Amino acid sequence: LPDEESMELTNQKFMKEDLIKSLQRHLTPLEVAILCLRYGLIDERTLPHGFSGPLTIREVSLLVGLKPDKVRRTINKSLRRLKYLIAHEWPQYSQEVLEELKEQQQF
Repeated sequence: LPDEESMELTNQKFMKEDLIKSLQRHLTPLEVAILCLRYGLIDERTLPHGFSGPLTIREVSLLVGLKPDKVRRTINKSLRRLKYLIAHEWPQYSQEVLEELKEQQQF
């Protein structure tokens, strides 16, 4: 079982790296930084003391020097853009987007 666990950790690491590369292809450096901080994609060793894991919008705003409302709007705008831009790079996500579109058309 230790081999399975290390294999899973390795897979997660590569998937996280691939996700960050996808973000970098489609978003500005600030948008990437905000999403990585918000969703815990940054190596915790690089965060200032007292910060760890996924951060709150308030914590992200402190680190990037923007007001919380601006951080929230940036996150929402970035996620809307990503929803369609990287769907082809993440097939499972693409399927979820298609199902969501079908549901919206039914209403």
